This record gives sequence, C-alpha cells and structure tokens, in this order.
Amino acid sequence: LIAVFLWMYVMNSDEIEGTLTYSNIPVRLDGVSTLRSNDLVILSGNNSKITVECSGKRKGLQTVYKDYMNIITAKVNVSNITEPGEYELVYDLSKGETDISVVSKNPSQITLVVDRLSTVSVPVEVQLIGTPADGHTISECVPSPDAITVRGPETILRQIEVARVTYDVTGLTSSLQTNVT
Repeated sequence: LIAVFLWMYVMNSDEIEGTLTYSNIPVRLDGVSTLRSNDLVILSGNNSKITVECSGKRKGLQTVYKDYMNIITAKVNVSNITEPGEYELVYDLSKGETDISVVSKNPSQITLVVDRLSTVSVPVEVQLIGTPADGHTISECVPSPDAITVRGPETILRQIEVARVTYDVTGLTSSLQTNVT
C-alpha cells in the first residue's frame, strides 16, 4: 500500500523531469499570397509535418500533450522566394507559454519545390469510341474550339501535348452537335 502511494506521489510530482515526443505537427507556410502574386506555385513540401522531442517537468509535458497541435506550432515564411527552384528552409518553432524545452526537431528544415505559373494553348483532339448504329457512319468530327488555354506550373505544362475529349458514338443514328468536357 505504501508503494502504491509512493508511486502515485512520484507520478503526480511536478518536480520529475522527463521527455515526450510530439508528432505530425504541420508546418504552416506564411507568404503564399506573395508567391502567387509573383506567378509562383509550390509543387511539393507544402504539407510538411515535423516531430518535436521536448523535455521538462512531467506534468507540464503531459499538459501540453493534451492539445499540442494548438500549442506547438511551426511556420516558415516563403514570401522572399522569387524564382522557381528547390529550397531548403528552416522553420520557426513556437511552444507557446509553456515551461518545456525543445530537445530535437525532425526534420530540422523542410524542402519546398517552387515552379512558375504559366499559360499555354493546346490543341483539342476528339477521340470517338464505339460504333454508330447499322447503316450510319461518322463523316466529320470538328472540335470547337480547336484549342484551349491551360494555366499551371511550367514543368507540368511542358508535358501537355493535347487536350483530348472522348465521346461514345455507340448506336448514334443522326447528326449531333453536343458539348463535352
């Protein structure tokens, strides 16, 4: 019985030091609107999460643990990025008004890949599938418009050769003008 009370006293003591790991803390990106105004976009790294190991009094560590996603925050300012590329950025870590200390953070920095937003015109191609009804044929298929404008990251736009629309003509028995996406 004495051992149980001693154990309860030790576990609830404010003076016992310990460490605790807080995982999956999202890194908030500040200045994204500045990137967009400079026609830049983040391709990867915008959903970075970190793990932080902290030390302190056990009771304080456990109090923080109950709501650590709102107490421990990580953020990095991206408004000074002016060109496309890969960036290794050190984030700022805040632990609110707590008495805990950061022992380690993993990773210590995040990697962002930034690309320039661009616009390109690509031709529209109609791909017909199926077969019209017996005795009927397809004589002409003309897309309108014959090209569309696409906006996005340059590296992705370079891979686009054509905008293809597929239309099923199975059982078609008459001339048809239709809208398809």
